[in-house]
Amino acid sequence: MDGFYDGFFGPGTGSIMSLACVTLLGFNLAKATAHAKVMNFTSNLASLIFFLIGGQILWTVGLAMMAGQFIGANLGALNGDDQRQKR
Repeated sequence: MDGFYDGFFGPGTGSIMSLACVTLLGFNLAKATAHAKVMNFTSNLASLIFFLIGGQILWTVGLAMMAGQFIGANLGALNGDDQRQKR
């Protein structure tokens, strides 16, 4: 149950960071989203490094998730491109 909260709060992190950039720093939505993406990437990279040092990475699960993300992103991009050309 150690990683439960990581996975639970992970999907909303970018939205929370964007909202914080808009409300606290006064950025417009595009600038806030760009900054949130950089902050999210940095925090994910730091997490990866710490888990790597601690030997707590489940490589088979991570690689399977990476493959699924890659396949889904490509199928979604192809579908979106098809939809745009039909208009």
